[in-house]
Amino acid sequence: MSLQDGGRRSMRHGAGVQLRWLALLPLAALALSACSSGGNIALGKSQVADPATVDFPIFYVKRQVPTNTDGTLMQDDLRIMRDIVPSADLFMRASASASASETNITARITAGQTWDVKDVDTSADGKRVIFAMRGPLTMNQQTKNPPSWRIYEYVIASNDLHAVIDPTSDPDPLTVNDVSPHYLPDGRIVFSSTRQTGSQGILLDEGKPQFSAQDEARQEPAFVLEVMNGDGTGVHQISFNQSHDRDATVLASGRVLWTRWDNAPGKDAMSLYSANPDGTDLELYYGANSHMTGTNNTVVEFVQPHEMQDGRILALERQYTDVDDGGQLVIIDGVHYAENTQALLADAGLTGPAQTPATTNNVLTIPGPSPGGRFSSATPLWDGTGRILISWSQCRLLDKTQTPPAIVPCTATALAAVQRVDVRSAAEHPAADHAAGRGRHDLRRGGGTAAAAAEHHPRQGAGGRPGPEPGRRRCRGHRYKECLRHRRDGYRHPQYRRHGRPDQDPAGHAPGALRAPGEGGVDP
Repeated sequence: MSLQDGGRRSMRHGAGVQLRWLALLPLAALALSACSSGGNIALGKSQVADPATVDFPIFYVKRQVPTNTDGTLMQDDLRIMRDIVPSADLFMRASASASASETNITARITAGQTWDVKDVDTSADGKRVIFAMRGPLTMNQQTKNPPSWRIYEYVIASNDLHAVIDPTSDPDPLTVNDVSPHYLPDGRIVFSSTRQTGSQGILLDEGKPQFSAQDEARQEPAFVLEVMNGDGTGVHQISFNQSHDRDATVLASGRVLWTRWDNAPGKDAMSLYSANPDGTDLELYYGANSHMTGTNNTVVEFVQPHEMQDGRILALERQYTDVDDGGQLVIIDGVHYAENTQALLADAGLTGPAQTPATTNNVLTIPGPSPGGRFSSATPLWDGTGRILISWSQCRLLDKTQTPPAIVPCTATALAAVQRVDVRSAAEHPAADHAAGRGRHDLRRGGGTAAAAAEHHPRQGAGGRPGPEPGRRRCRGHRYKECLRHRRDGYRHPQYRRHGRPDQDPAGHAPGALRAPGEGGVDP
C-alpha cells in the first residue's frame, strides 16, 4: 500500500507534546475488508478462504485527494452532488483479498486525461456494473460546465464499457448531470439526475420556457429520480422534490428506497423515503424525527441505504460536512419502526431503538477525532454470510516529538492530549479560523479503505446541530440561504468559494476550478 502524507496542522500542548492528525491516502493498492455481524475490522488482512462461501470480483473507485493551498485536505458535502474530485478510476479485484489481481476498468477511456468516477453498483446477477463518470476534465473547469456526470456500464463477460445514454442522440443539453445509478429488477435503471424531464415537460405543456429548478439552497440544479431502459431510452422522471433525491436502491418488495433532502424553511434534513418504481405511493420510510441520534445526541443525516437479507436497512449516518467524508454504519429496523423510538401501528408495543450500530467500533459522528475511524460506504453481501463490504478510515496521529515524526495509534492518552490542545488553542485564539488537516476518500459501494484527517474543533449550536466556526456565521437551513443573500456584501464562506462563488481562491484560480493532481486551491 502506498501512503502519502496529507494536509494537516500541528497541535501543541505543554512541553514538547506535538500531535497531528495524519491523512493516509492510498494511491496504489487498496486493502478491502469484509466484516461479519458484530465483528471487528481487520484492516489489510486477506479474507480467509471458506469452502462454504464463494467469492466474487469486487469493484471500487480509487482517486487522488484534492488539497487546499495551505495543504489541508478538502471535505465533501452531502448537499453538493455535481462536485468534481479528480482524478479517479474504476477498478476490479478478482476477490476480496489483498493478494487478488487488480484491473483498471476505466483506463481505456481515462488514460492520459483527468476524469472522476463515483457511485458504483452491480446488477443482481453480478454480470454488469454501473457507475457515474465525468470527463475529460480541464484545468479551471467550473462544476456547472460540461462535460457533466454521465452513467456508464461495464459488462464483465464481454469486457465492454460504454455510456448508457448515447451522447450523440441524447436530447437533453450537455449541462445535465446523471449520478447514483441502480438496477431495477426488470433491467431498467433508476438514477438521480438534473434532467427533470417531467417538470420541464409540464412547463412546455403550459407554454412556459423550460429551465432546471435549483435546489432550495440555490447551490445547483435539484437532482431528482429518473428511470430509463437498460439501453438508455425511455428516460422519465419518477420523483418530484425541491432539493435532492439521492442514493436510490431497491427493496425485496420491489419498492425503491432513497435519501431525500428536505430543505424547506425551518426544516433541513436527509431522511429515507420509498415509492413504487413508477413513483406512485410515495411515503416517508424512516427518520424524519430521528436525526438527533448522533454522538452526544447531535444531528445526523441518513444516506446510502441498502437492504440486508433479513429485511433491515444498512445506512450511513453522518453530518453534512466536516466529518472526513464518513460516519457511523447503522442497521435500521424499518419493518417495525418509522422512527428510532416510534413503532408502526401494527407493532405499537415496541419501544425501540430501531437503530443499532453495525459494528463495535467507537465511531463518532461529530467533527474531530473518531477513535473507531469512520465509514464512507458499505454494501451488504447477500450470500448468507452476514458480511458487509466497507470503505473505512482508520484513526491515526502523527507524533512530532519523535525523530523522524512517527504515526501512532489513537490511544486514549494521545486523544486526551489532542483534546487538551483544542481547549487551549480555542482559549488563546477565540476568533481564529481553526481549519485543520482533512482527507478525502470517495470510495463508494464496494470501495476500498482510506484513512482521513479530522477537524479538531467539534462545534455545537442550538439543538445539537453544528454551530459556526469561531469568527464565522452559521450557514444552514434558512440561514444557509441568508448567507447567499449576504455574499454581495463582502461575506464569503469557504463552502461557497469551494463551489463556485464570485471570488477567487488564494491561488488565483477561478471559483470551482479544477486542480491538477497535488495542486493546491479550492476544491471544485
